[in-house]
Amino acid sequence: MGNLRSHAAGARPRGLRGGASWWGVAAIAAVVGAGAVGYKVLFDRPGELAIGFMPADAQAIITVDLSPSPAQAQTFKAIGDALKQEGLLDELEKEIAEAAAQNELVREIRPHIKNSFAVGVWGIEEGKEPKYAALLMAVGNPGAVSSSLEKHLRGYRLEGEQAYVIDKKSTAAVLGNYLIISPNEESMRRVIAVKAGKSPSAADLAAYQEARKALPDDANAMLFVSNSLLREAGKEAERELKGANPFRHNGWFAAGLAIRNDGLLCSVRAPFSADEVKEMQPLANLPVLSLDSLGLLPRGAYGLAALSQPAAIYDTLRNFALAKPESKREMEEGLAKFRSETGFDLEKDVVPAFRGEFTVALYPSQVPGNDDPDALFIADDANGADPATFIEKLRLAIDSGRFDKGGPKARFSSQPYGTTTIHLLDVSGDPNAKGKTPCYAILGKTVVASTSLTLLKQVVDSSGSDANALRSDPRFKRMVDRGLKAGRFTLMADLPTLMKDAAEKDRGPAWDWHKLFGDDGLTFSASYDGKTTTAELFVPLDWVELVHRIGAEAKKNRNAPGPSADMAF
Repeated sequence: MGNLRSHAAGARPRGLRGGASWWGVAAIAAVVGAGAVGYKVLFDRPGELAIGFMPADAQAIITVDLSPSPAQAQTFKAIGDALKQEGLLDELEKEIAEAAAQNELVREIRPHIKNSFAVGVWGIEEGKEPKYAALLMAVGNPGAVSSSLEKHLRGYRLEGEQAYVIDKKSTAAVLGNYLIISPNEESMRRVIAVKAGKSPSAADLAAYQEARKALPDDANAMLFVSNSLLREAGKEAERELKGANPFRHNGWFAAGLAIRNDGLLCSVRAPFSADEVKEMQPLANLPVLSLDSLGLLPRGAYGLAALSQPAAIYDTLRNFALAKPESKREMEEGLAKFRSETGFDLEKDVVPAFRGEFTVALYPSQVPGNDDPDALFIADDANGADPATFIEKLRLAIDSGRFDKGGPKARFSSQPYGTTTIHLLDVSGDPNAKGKTPCYAILGKTVVASTSLTLLKQVVDSSGSDANALRSDPRFKRMVDRGLKAGRFTLMADLPTLMKDAAEKDRGPAWDWHKLFGDDGLTFSASYDGKTTTAELFVPLDWVELVHRIGAEAKKNRNAPGPSADMAF
């Protein structure tokens, strides 16, 4: 009891005098431990396993595991070799050593800290600091860490375990293979109870396990947010949606980062129930993208975006508008105004044209002297869509002069090309056109439109053949084959080409930062099934090139006269 009373009274522990706070230095030590040994080939995941120590009412959990999986081993070794070559690990070690020099305890335990840790937080209330938290750092020699704590801190028994006083509130303990630090004694009590099996663990919750499945097995950093915290975040939506809370019954949020040989994979799972928010139902029924458009698009694109059914966005907005009398009236007035000004019924003429897949791709400008990219648009007839009927009605309306407003009169001209007809919009009187030639053609029941006649002709020429199709382009083929989750929306970007072209225009060919992206492209894919949104983003990176660039900038700053400058990329 005496030890507990001295803890509550806040007796100053030995060994913590001077310099940065123990919490801050411990966090730095964890990071340095990770940076120094993270490239070693040893696949264990104590950061993730630490969730087994977190109480079931934990509301936010972060884990970091920098030991490589077998698939990551080669990349981690290459990164480690590059860090050594550039001397960056030595620099980091030197800076941390200077910080740790102020505290003998941190100096002693730092060599035993591994490259994995986890943080859990619970008791979160709006506008207040969380009541409870725990930092669990994996250690390689728990006995040595315990000895150092015993040497420098005041020890006492807490729920049958040895604990140590850090300051007036904070507590430390070594449980299993973890050094655990808590901002208050109650947090440590809860962790000890979970370890002893007296209190349920977050790792045993079905909701957590389902969220974990959405992330790669070897994710190097993960964030989990519990359903209770999501429900709290959804209260404002609940007020707006007459009691509907999209997060009420639908599990945990999860996000993860995984290092890959050629880049970084970011994964997200976000629960959002269309059963609670009925207006969202059209988006819950979106079909999976086929990406057949990649068989029509010619090679050489900067990138593309594709959505499986754009009309569902309108259907969703319409549902929300109909839910309230005032917004319903505004919508009806807007639809009536659209009919009177254009002669088209938005819901009968326009929306049905976009119930299929819609793809837009950007290409380098086909017009000499005009740097603005050219675009290709493809609207197909999937899901009963009828883009061809709409585009023909629009062409006839334009030719009739219905949209003439006193300026240059836009008119279409037509010319046969191959097995189809190309319709060109005459914009020669518009100075903003800058040589662009808006045009379209109908291939079967699919509409292909472009700002460039040259590009449109390439589509017609290659129709039915993969020889010049974008899906046979090596870089885009890798993006398609990457295996991201089946999406309803996707974005692909040829980053190396984009960066190279932009650099040559703005900075000249010597500015070669496009090499950072290796020989791959950025890929994003998102999906929604009425219960959860899942998304994956792959960012291509040449990790070794990145380390060498950082090393070069660091050397430049060290050698610069005067105060060190910030690294500029």
